[in-house]
Amino acid sequence: MDRRSIYFGKWNCKPIKWLEIQNIGNVSLFISNKGICRMSFHTKNEGITWYGSDLRKWLNDTFYNNAFSEEEKQYIIRTIYTADEKPTWQTWDYLDYYFDNGDVSLFDADDYISLLSANEAKRFLNREERKIEGSWWLRSPGSHPQSAAHVGCGGSVMRRGHNIRHNIIVRPIMILKNIFE
Repeated sequence: MDRRSIYFGKWNCKPIKWLEIQNIGNVSLFISNKGICRMSFHTKNEGITWYGSDLRKWLNDTFYNNAFSEEEKQYIIRTIYTADEKPTWQTWDYLDYYFDNGDVSLFDADDYISLLSANEAKRFLNREERKIEGSWWLRSPGSHPQSAAHVGCGGSVMRRGHNIRHNIIVRPIMILKNIFE
């Protein structure tokens, strides 16, 4: 599939290539063409979701502030990335109440830069497009508290997840407005 692409921002002195994976009017969702680095999802071996992860904090602080110029930042839309999947390992009854009543905002994240969820990876990218130089993180929870979903080397979405302390590829997403005007 041919996708529109742009070079936007720089990391380690190299321009970052982004692929448009969804467009609605003048707003587009982009994913990096390949990984920008390897890092852990979270440094402590504890139960964690995307919302509280070190990787989320790093993407929206260090990466965001160093990869993009002030002019480029004006195109990036801060977005609420929803928790489209309930952690299968959670055991707190009050969380069941929120999920069962459609309120998953406890896991929603208001970010400039994010990762795809497991559902989004399947919806927006075919298997060949998911294949890059190794496994890469998704923001969805894994099957136990110290894991997060990822895409394997062969392009399969791995919902069981990787241990959050493993260093695997980071392939961020962002939403840009008016970028092709």
